Amino acid sequence: MISSQQCSLIISTYNRCDALKRCLESVLEQTTMPGRIIIADDGSDSDTKTLVDYIFSLVGATECYHVWQKHTGFCVALIRNKALHKAMVGDYIIQIDGDMVLEPHFIADHLYFAEKGFYVRGNKYLLNESDTRNVLDKGLKEISALHIPFSRKPKGSRSVLMRNLFNLLRLDIKGVFGSNMGYWLSDALTINGYDNRFFGWGSEDDDFADRLRMSGIRCKSAKYGAIAYHLHHPPSDRSFIESNNNLRTENRTLRADSGFNEITM
Repeated sequence: MISSQQCSLIISTYNRCDALKRCLESVLEQTTMPGRIIIADDGSDSDTKTLVDYIFSLVGATECYHVWQKHTGFCVALIRNKALHKAMVGDYIIQIDGDMVLEPHFIADHLYFAEKGFYVRGNKYLLNESDTRNVLDKGLKEISALHIPFSRKPKGSRSVLMRNLFNLLRLDIKGVFGSNMGYWLSDALTINGYDNRFFGWGSEDDDFADRLRMSGIRCKSAKYGAIAYHLHHPPSDRSFIESNNNLRTENRTLRADSGFNEITM
């Protein structure tokens, strides 16, 4: 297993301080801390900076970066590429959204699943409005009070035995969650990172995964491990889905034409 110091945690956010606060609190409670924490901020206001500065003051030896860009609409592909510039060559990247609350072994599990030739899809357990409000109002202790149905335990309940079994099976899957995934920075650089042309919600993660596959990288599912609880929010604006899907299907080259290398910091 790789060292945690070789790991960068990238957290995407935009103007949702209440959720980001719980997310960052769950990072502080990890059994294994990442070597770097990088906030990929798509143009949040000063309240987010105040929160991030405060949390970063509690982290200790972990390197911390707050990467911000002016908000011109939903540009998560672009801000993730900018965040990748703060990671060290050779690093393993764990990528989440700022409305995810991490199970305490989240980082350790991702590092356990990390393997050359693979990217990893972590687990996203969706919280309903009531459970989300409890977590936001009362804190992380509300996560342990969740009743997780048997059918959803692979996504919401950690089991070391089952986690280890699924890692050995190396089940190749096609789906991806940009809000909970792990990959090698070197693999991302091979495909020139995310495609900066994606604007609005949808398809940027699928395009990224498509091109990883084109380069020969397979996907592993981290069942029973790498669990993150997704705080409820209203549906995102879907008005750009068609244009983004078209961009994804028409852009079948391995390397993004406008990607990591085209970023100016």
